[in-house]
Amino acid sequence: MKLTLLALITPVLSHILPRADPVPTTHKVLVGHPVREKSLAFVPPSLKAAVGDTVQFQFRPFNHTVTQSVGPAAPCSPMGSSSIINSGFVPGAAEADKEVPVFEVRVASAEPMYLYCGQPPHCNLGMVMVINP
Repeated sequence: MKLTLLALITPVLSHILPRADPVPTTHKVLVGHPVREKSLAFVPPSLKAAVGDTVQFQFRPFNHTVTQSVGPAAPCSPMGSSSIINSGFVPGAAEADKEVPVFEVRVASAEPMYLYCGQPPHCNLGMVMVINP
């Protein structure tokens, strides 16, 4: 009898009781790379993130930015908005024992977000990425 009653009320309770919100995730992206030949890249170059997640950009050696672009048609042009994502120029950590500078962005939309490095000529050499392609 107890098992039958439990089997009957469990589906009802699952609709009444609040569900736990998913725990936001922090996604890590390297801005540049310690090896000079690989330094003009975001690693990974694309990622999927849910609304509420955080993307943590970790700056590696050399001077880079994380700047939001207008999109794939003009990947090296900044978005013309006051709410644009722009880290400004951040010199990365050159030594392994040095603290790595970070810049964090909270994902506010599931729409694609196109980003590039504003340090000339990094973007023109392919230093671009997308969140939620």
